[in-house]
Amino acid sequence: MKLRPRLAALVLSVALASCGGGGGSSAIPAPNAPGQPSASGAAKVRLTIPSQPSGSSSLRRNFVSSGANGAVVAAGSHGGTLTPTTFDISSGSTVCATGSSGRTCTLNVVAPIGSDDFQVTLYDTAPSGGSIPTGAHVLGVSNITNIAVVSGQTPTLPVYVLPTIGNVGLTSHNFVTLPASGVLQTSAILLDPTDFSNAPITAGQNDPYSNPIVVTVTETAGTGTTGHTQLTVNGTNAGTSATLTQSSQSLGIAYDGLGSAGYSASISITAGSTAAQTIVLAPLYVTSASPYFVNGALSFTGLGQTATLNISEASGTNTYVATQSTATACTTGATVGSVTGSGASATVVVTSQAVVAASNGCTISVNDGTATTDAIAYITTTTGPVLQIGGITEYGTPVAVPNVITAGADGNIYVASSLGSTIWGYDTSGNEVNWTVSPPSYAPVSMAPGPDGNIWFVTNGTNSYTYATQPDPTPPVGTFAVPGAMKLTGVALGPNGDMWMIDNMNNAMYDQPPFLSIAGTYALGCSPTLIANGGIAHGEYVVCPGTPSKVVLQRLGVNPMTVTIPGSGVGPSAVAVDSGGNLWIADQTNNALLEYAPTPCIISGGWCTYPIGATDSPAGLAFGSDGNLYFTAPGSNSIGEFNVTTHVFTHFSIPSASANPAGITAGPDGRIWFTEGGVEKMGALTP
Repeated sequence: MKLRPRLAALVLSVALASCGGGGGSSAIPAPNAPGQPSASGAAKVRLTIPSQPSGSSSLRRNFVSSGANGAVVAAGSHGGTLTPTTFDISSGSTVCATGSSGRTCTLNVVAPIGSDDFQVTLYDTAPSGGSIPTGAHVLGVSNITNIAVVSGQTPTLPVYVLPTIGNVGLTSHNFVTLPASGVLQTSAILLDPTDFSNAPITAGQNDPYSNPIVVTVTETAGTGTTGHTQLTVNGTNAGTSATLTQSSQSLGIAYDGLGSAGYSASISITAGSTAAQTIVLAPLYVTSASPYFVNGALSFTGLGQTATLNISEASGTNTYVATQSTATACTTGATVGSVTGSGASATVVVTSQAVVAASNGCTISVNDGTATTDAIAYITTTTGPVLQIGGITEYGTPVAVPNVITAGADGNIYVASSLGSTIWGYDTSGNEVNWTVSPPSYAPVSMAPGPDGNIWFVTNGTNSYTYATQPDPTPPVGTFAVPGAMKLTGVALGPNGDMWMIDNMNNAMYDQPPFLSIAGTYALGCSPTLIANGGIAHGEYVVCPGTPSKVVLQRLGVNPMTVTIPGSGVGPSAVAVDSGGNLWIADQTNNALLEYAPTPCIISGGWCTYPIGATDSPAGLAFGSDGNLYFTAPGSNSIGEFNVTTHVFTHFSIPSASANPAGITAGPDGRIWFTEGGVEKMGALTP
């Protein structure tokens, strides 16, 4: 993204000599007051003009534009009025001598003895009748101030002539397209400026352009919003306007990959009064109204399903080609029809043919013929019952490594990926109902239904989020920022009807009412990882792993109470609260369930321990509608049931091997739902 260097800065040699006035005195006079008359001296300006335009490889700094035919040298006392003298420096001029490489012109001007200012202006037209014609163009300007003109001395003065741009020389295409893929895209803007005589220009860092290049961005929103394109100078964001003063600066555009179909940006480039040159950025949009087009990708849920992709570029006339990945799994996974239409309106139909997993990396690539391609990933899974053994029904899900699971207030089940910011919703028949991509780039680590009917979640980061569960391909996601740096590791409905969040970084808990700012902050004195609602009677339970591990009970308006979990090496992995408000903890390290209740447990200060088995390694806990406690047991690839009255364990084997069950929740249908991260499924146990 660089301006192409073509012409070095111009340097003139000015010889100054005195005459008249003091008659050869060697004394250095005091500087003149502004505008004060003085004895006159003489100044010589020597210009070396090349015979033809020179590229950067052969240009010498004392060359001026090859198109220079007229010059005006103005001189006068410092701060006063400058007196101009006009010169013909065209080929054949009496003040110029022509050689093999060009001509050298010596310009004699009158300059007052004392402190003087000079201005040298070069034109593309020779003077007529002693004056530069009105229509002549300025090729360069130099201003030198406060120079001592001394009687009897002839100092040499370096003069830097700042080149004047006559044409910004936009060499990039006047139409640029980038894929609207949601990822930041950049493109270079290549300029090759010339002066009004069409000689190439390069302005160095110390002698910039006399008329800087001004660049502005004007956006057209289309059906969406603006604010997606900005300029960059030397790789740094410059906003929607930038000024380039020298050739060492590089110019580019940065497009965030967003916006809606019809969006475009016009980049106008001009220098002084030169005619503006324009580049139009028209992103390549591939969209679809199909329910299978989710978060910019195709997620088919069965065979023979079709999705129409809409292709467009604002102000474009390009034609498009759609192709799919060449891997065998991809070519048999879907068929891609021919593209119909071009420019701002084109379509192509994709049909699912076989099951394709996300790990296969299959894509539909849409190319606009200008080397711009938008790749649309696609997968095909199956939904609905696929296997039922021993009371467990498994359902396929496109969620990569499903982990966290919860039941929503709308009667549906919501599953989050442990690899990305995706949440999928299912009805109790295993059919997809809605989905979203949350704002952060991290996976949800804790989810819970909120009093507003939405799903709340946190992502090991600074913000909490709420996901609206209406069946909409792009449902709204709200963001709630908690002031300061933190690491939110859990969220649960609080005893006051608000959402409560725990902060592992700051050893704190926050009370967050829906759509309002934080209502309360509670210091815990330990680093929490798990949270559960114990109701008004008990408040909020928070578990802090450590040596020893602890439980904090926080009630509204009451100082927290902290109790130590008995035993060494306790590994809390999940928590749940029974109908009586008592806390249960899965101890993954010791393969046990822990209960905290003053009664009926009479040992270890209200703690009871129930060993499960040597291999279960319990990962998740949930109470069923029957009052029993259910847990995921990845170590034995099963779902465990614990009768809290008889203290009897029952295990249900998961049909799929290496299912790696993790999250678990009680569904509105009376079944126990859980995730199977090892096989990209979810299961439902009928007690």
